[in-house]
Amino acid sequence: MYTEFMAVALLLTFLSYRLFRLHPAVALLIFIVAYTVCWLLFLKNKTFRLAFSIVAIFGWAVLAYFASRWIGHVSATTAWVFALLAFLVALLGYKDLIIFKKSR
Repeated sequence: MYTEFMAVALLLTFLSYRLFRLHPAVALLIFIVAYTVCWLLFLKNKTFRLAFSIVAIFGWAVLAYFASRWIGHVSATTAWVFALLAFLVALLGYKDLIIFKKSR
C-alpha cells in the first residue's frame, strides 16, 4: 500500500518537475503533499480505498506483463501468466487490508 502511495507521489513529482519546470524544492513539496493526501484519503474514505486498491492491483499486473516482455524474449502467454500471478498476489495482499478496514 505504501509502495503505491510512493509511486503516485513520485509520478506527480516527476511530471511537475519535468513538464512544468518547477524548482526541485517545490517538486519535493508536491511529493510530500501527494503522499500525505493519498494516505489520508485511503484511511478516511472507503470509496477512494476501494478504487485505489483496484487500480493498484491492475497496475501491478500491467507492470508484471511489461516487465516480463522487457526482460527477455518471452512469449505472449508467458507474459500473461506473469500478469495473472502478479494480479493474484496483489489481490491476496489487499484482501486482508480491505476486510480489516470494512470492519472498522
